[in-house]
Amino acid sequence: PLQTVGEERQGVLSREVTFHLFREPRTRAEAMALVRNEDGAYDALLHRRFTAKEARVFGRLGEALSQKRGAGGDGRTFGDTELRLSGDVVLRDESQGLEIRGQQMTVWPEQDRAEGDGTYTLRHEALVLEGEQLVMERDEAKGWSRVSLERNPVLRIMAEGRGKDGTPIFDFGPGTFRPATISSAGRAILVRQEGRSETVITVTFSDNVRAIQEGGRSLAAGHAELISSPPTLPRGSSWKLQHFRADRGVKMAYPGRTSKGAEYLTSVTATRLLHDVPDDGPAATVLEGNVVILLRGEIPLLGPDGRLRLMCRDRAWIGPL
Repeated sequence: PLQTVGEERQGVLSREVTFHLFREPRTRAEAMALVRNEDGAYDALLHRRFTAKEARVFGRLGEALSQKRGAGGDGRTFGDTELRLSGDVVLRDESQGLEIRGQQMTVWPEQDRAEGDGTYTLRHEALVLEGEQLVMERDEAKGWSRVSLERNPVLRIMAEGRGKDGTPIFDFGPGTFRPATISSAGRAILVRQEGRSETVITVTFSDNVRAIQEGGRSLAAGHAELISSPPTLPRGSSWKLQHFRADRGVKMAYPGRTSKGAEYLTSVTATRLLHDVPDDGPAATVLEGNVVILLRGEIPLLGPDGRLRLMCRDRAWIGPL
């Protein structure tokens, strides 16, 4: 049932809500399918879908809903619409393969913008990002979207997941640098940008960043950025790590074991780290700015005291890491 909500402006309260947002047709075939009202014509143009237990709807769409149980139109008709969603809110971005879940969200459909307080979970085929205080913006015409979680973000990469063809969902490339979980005391920003040749996802972290992977490897830095690209032939179904950047004081630690079973620990400090994964060839890691590499363990290479200290003022290359 619909009822008028007496707030600062006229609106309606609707329960068990589904809101569909469609993009404009991009081809003559899509446009003609709409004109002919063909089956599935609107499904092909579905841009985003919102569901929630309750929605307070303001603007001209709210006025239209006060007269009937459903309403639709274009941006010229309902361009001032504001949706205040609450209770098991789910935003599905069909065109970008993103799903965001939370308990409340305010959406301005015509502005392609959404905000909310509380805890949110963003799911993508290759990653899961959790955190607090959501801000989402996008520009469909430019193929660009930006999602930020302002507090306590944690990124989990689907490093162990497999696609339908059995290949990994996320490919870290050659080497053993696999930061499967990344957290931050500051914000995390996920940007998806469509280009002429490929689409990339960039996740940027600020303030007290920590990356952890299985086996005890860890990385800490003041700022970090991860760039990945989607599956492309002939690579198969895997998303691919392209670049990982960290700066503002990088600290790395990773244990190792020799072929004879002797354990050792490598600690690295530097101003910044640049890790690149080319399409062909080994991954390469560059450390810049007052690099110190310390190896500790009971192996002959390290000498009688079990330590080896390497220092470099400008730049050091490690590959594959």
